[in-house]
Amino acid sequence: MYKDEIKKELKEIAREPINEAKAVLIHCDVRPQNRTMMIRFLVDKPEGISIAECASISRVIEREIDAKGLFAQGYTLEVASPGLDRLLKTQLDFKRVLGKEVILTYDTGGNHIEKIEGIIEEAAKDFLSINLKDNKENIKYSSIKKAKQKIKI
Repeated sequence: MYKDEIKKELKEIAREPINEAKAVLIHCDVRPQNRTMMIRFLVDKPEGISIAECASISRVIEREIDAKGLFAQGYTLEVASPGLDRLLKTQLDFKRVLGKEVILTYDTGGNHIEKIEGIIEEAAKDFLSINLKDNKENIKYSSIKKAKQKIKI
């Protein structure tokens, strides 16, 4: 099987246990590791996903992979949360942090880069709305250079 076909098959296997946990798949990665394969799923929910939920999803996925005999050479499976410090890139990423504060760097045009902090109010198809202290800005995803959720300790 080619890598894209393997990823498609793994995503199909993972769909049901992830849906049952009321979570979403953020990312799936498959790559060789020594003589085996490394399979990594990043999953999340709006309120966050627990280690126990990740373990439960992992057990179901592992049973299905073994039942289908997908990796005769062996594999390592990891199901984890993407973590608070991960970069925000897609509309789904920004929807996940609606109402939360982010730090965002973007191109305002003419290669002028600006860094702002604000609260995500909307994650539309092509842009996000961010509430700054004294105004609201709409920023196209294509102009975003870097975005992270602001972590308060």
